[in-house]
Amino acid sequence: MPDHAFLEKVVVHLADRKLLKGYMDMAESVAGANIICNGHSVPEQIEMELVSGGRASIDLRSAKALFFVKEFDGQPQYSDLRFFRRTPEFAGLWVRVRFHDDELAEGLVQNSLDFLLNRGFLMKPSDPRSNNRFIYALKSAITGFEVLGLRNEY
Repeated sequence: MPDHAFLEKVVVHLADRKLLKGYMDMAESVAGANIICNGHSVPEQIEMELVSGGRASIDLRSAKALFFVKEFDGQPQYSDLRFFRRTPEFAGLWVRVRFHDDELAEGLVQNSLDFLLNRGFLMKPSDPRSNNRFIYALKSAITGFEVLGLRNEY
């Protein structure tokens, strides 16, 4: 694993249901920096250090989503809350996404032209206790998308 201060724990969910767990160096990775800073579309390939050892180059066309997590083990018995008590905490669209494997995710996305045009988008989960810090969802892996609410001001 690289010795840098900007490592993010990432679980890549591939379209074939395989999982790759590792670290992305956000300081060195243009892809990672674009995801973290502004949700812009990323290159077709990302690089990561695998937890099991070695490096992997991942073709995002074969991925469902990148889950930026707090812990690799997650919370298998935990069921995410899928609502806000009032309105979202910050401006954006509150959405529900259904992936091709029927997994559901809810969260906030930036209401911008980048969100519409890029092949993926950044989503902040609505449940603050979720193991997911944020999700970069690939549109090619999505079968359903619902807007549940909107907050247009701070």
